[in-house]
Amino acid sequence: MEKCNICDSKLEKLTFIFSEYFKKFFKYLGICKSCGHLQIYKKYSLLEHKKINDQFFINTYKNQDLDEKNKKIYQKRLDKLKRLMHDQKLDNIKVLDFGAGQGIFTDFLLNKSCQYYFTESNESSIEKLKKKGGIQLESSFEEIKDIEKFINFFDLIILRHTLEHFILPNNWLSIFKKILKDKGKIYCIVPNCGIIDKLEFKAGFRTDFLRPVHISYFNNNNFKRILNLNGFKIIKNEISGELFALAENSKEKISNKFINDYEENKKKLEV
Repeated sequence: MEKCNICDSKLEKLTFIFSEYFKKFFKYLGICKSCGHLQIYKKYSLLEHKKINDQFFINTYKNQDLDEKNKKIYQKRLDKLKRLMHDQKLDNIKVLDFGAGQGIFTDFLLNKSCQYYFTESNESSIEKLKKKGGIQLESSFEEIKDIEKFINFFDLIILRHTLEHFILPNNWLSIFKKILKDKGKIYCIVPNCGIIDKLEFKAGFRTDFLRPVHISYFNNNNFKRILNLNGFKIIKNEISGELFALAENSKEKISNKFINDYEENKKKLEV
C-alpha cells in the first residue's frame, strides 16, 4: 500500500503524469485521503531516484554560470534570502546549505564569517564550492555520514527547493532536528502546489511543474504541517509562487490542527 509522506495514511491513485525532461518517464500522481497531500504515487527506489536526480541536475547545471539570465535569477534568490532573513543573526554562525546547487548563498555567508557547510551531489558544483571555502558534509540519499560529529551543531539549515525531492521527508527532518542547536532554524522554500490550477497546462499537465525529481507537491497547509509534525515551530511564513517558512527547532508542544485538503486538491487536478 502506498502511503503519504506526511501522515503515513493511504494514498489514492490519481492521474497519469509525464515529463518533458525524460522521454521514458511515466508516473501517477497520488493524493492522501487523510490530509490531501499530493505526491508521486509509487516512489522510486533510492538507486532510481539518484539516477534521475543526477541526470536532471547535470543537464540543469551545464553552463548555467555563464548564462546572464541565470545570473539574474540567482541574484533574485539571494535578494529574497536577505529580505526574509534581515532580522535574523547571520554573522559568525554555523550554516548547512543542504543541496547547495550552484552555491547561490555561498559568498554572502562566507563574507559574514560563517562556517559554511554544504551537501551536493554534482561533482562540478562540489569542486566549485570547495574552492570558495565551503566544507563538504558527505551525505547519501538516506543519511549524513558521521552524523554523530554534528549533533546540536548548526545554527541554520538552508533547504531551498530541497524538501520536495526527499523520498522520506520525515526521516530527513528528524535528522535536521538532531544536527540543529536548540532554537536553530531551517530556512525552507518549496514550489507552491496550491496554485497548480492557475498554471498554464500543456497536453494535460504542466510538465515543467510536475518534475520527475519532485516527490512531494506541497500547498501551504501541508508544508506547515510536515514541519510542525517534526518539532519545528513556524516563525515566518510567506506565500507566493513559492512557499517559504522559517522554522525553529523547538521543544514546545506544537499544535498540529490543519484542515484536510483532499477535496480541494483533487478538484484542482480535474482539468
